[in-house]
Amino acid sequence: MLALRTVTYCTENEETPYRPFCGKGCKAIDLGAWASEAYRVEAKPSSEDLPDDL
Repeated sequence: MLALRTVTYCTENEETPYRPFCGKGCKAIDLGAWASEAYRVEAKPSSEDLPDDL
């Protein structure tokens, strides 16, 4: 289950087609942050991710 979080640059809490964002601009800002790796999801590498020569 995904937890929704409030975006700090959104000021409206209305239902919009861009939910969970307040508008298209905030949605684009969030996508840009993921694309620039400002947001990251930490994960430990599995044995499948490691090269065979280690």
